[in-house]
Amino acid sequence: MSANEISRNCAAGSTFGCGVTVPACPACSSSRHAKVSHESSAFRKTAGGEAFLQPAFDVRECAECGLYFKSNVIGREDLIRLYQILDYKTFEREGLFPTDRIVVSRLRRLPRLSRILDFGCGVGRILSAVSDLMDCHGVEINPESSAIAEGRGVRIWSEAQVLSGQSGRFEAIVLTDVYEHLFEPISLVEKLVSCLQPGGLFLLSTGLGEGLEPKWELAKSWYFGIPEHLQVATVRHLKWVEKRLNLRIEGLWQTSHYGLSLKWRLQERVQLFLYRMFHEESPLLWRCLLAQVPIVRRAARWAGPPAVLSARDHVVVEFRQQESCSPPVGAGILEPVRAAESHGHR
Repeated sequence: MSANEISRNCAAGSTFGCGVTVPACPACSSSRHAKVSHESSAFRKTAGGEAFLQPAFDVRECAECGLYFKSNVIGREDLIRLYQILDYKTFEREGLFPTDRIVVSRLRRLPRLSRILDFGCGVGRILSAVSDLMDCHGVEINPESSAIAEGRGVRIWSEAQVLSGQSGRFEAIVLTDVYEHLFEPISLVEKLVSCLQPGGLFLLSTGLGEGLEPKWELAKSWYFGIPEHLQVATVRHLKWVEKRLNLRIEGLWQTSHYGLSLKWRLQERVQLFLYRMFHEESPLLWRCLLAQVPIVRRAARWAGPPAVLSARDHVVVEFRQQESCSPPVGAGILEPVRAAESHGHR
C-alpha cells in the first residue's frame, strides 16, 4: 500500500486520534447511499505499542456504483502512522493464498517474458511464482519487503516512476489486497490501467461484499473489523468499474482468501448457525432448546458474528483493456461467477 496514495486520498484537516466522516462514495463521489448494516462500536487497534482509533460506523451501499463503504473511518494522521509501523510479516505467509493461486494461474497464460507489475508486491510472494517465466516488476514502499522481493528477482520501482511512465508499459498489472485500503480507489486503478500495453490485463484481487455474512452485521464482520479496510467491492461495483474505465471483464472468480481445513470450515459454520439462532428472528422453540446446552448458549452473549474466514468473501477479476480509448457504449457483460476451490490448511 502506497503512503503517497494514502496521504493524497485521506481527508484533510482531521485531528490525530479522531475519525473522519465519509459523506460520499469513495469510488464515484455520489451522495446517494443507504445504510445496510447495524452500527459497530468504536474500537482500537494496537501496532508497535501505539493505539489507533476506529470510530463507530455503519456500512453504506452506494446507489450509483454498488460499493459498500464505512460511514466513518480512521483519521488521516492515524492511518499514515499505522501503515508506517505495521509489521509487514503480518501480511505474509509461506506459500500462496487461494486468491494468489488464481492470479498466478492467469499470469502463466501470458507469453513468455511478458512484463508484469505487482503494485504493492510485498516480499514478491506472487511474482516469485512466475519469475522463471516472466519479466517481473513491483512497487513496494516497505524497505524490508522490497529487499526480499528484489532477492527473488523482482525489479522494484517507486510509485512515482510507474505512474509517470518511467518504468514503461506492462502486459499485465496486479493489484492484490490494496483496493479496500484506498480513499479514492478508482483514481489509482485508472492511473494503473493507463500503464498497460494496448489490450493488457489488469488483475484485481479484493474482498467481495456478497460473500460477507450476515449482511445486517457487515459492520461487525471480520473484514470491516480491520481499521485499514475502508470499503469492499460487490459484483455490481465491479461491473461499474468495467464500464467506467472502458475495460472488459474476461473472468471473475469468487473464493475464500484462506485455505482452511474441513474441520475448521465446519466449526465456523456451526458458530455462525448458533449466532443466527440467538440474534436473528429464529423460532422460539429452537432458541429455548439450544439455551439448555451450556456450551451452546454462550452464543447468546456474543457481541458480534464469528469470523467466518472460510467464506467465499474474496474475488479475483480479470479485466482486459479495450483497444479503443473512446468511452464504452453500454455496460460490459459479466461472465457468470465461477467458484474457485480453496485448498490447504490454516
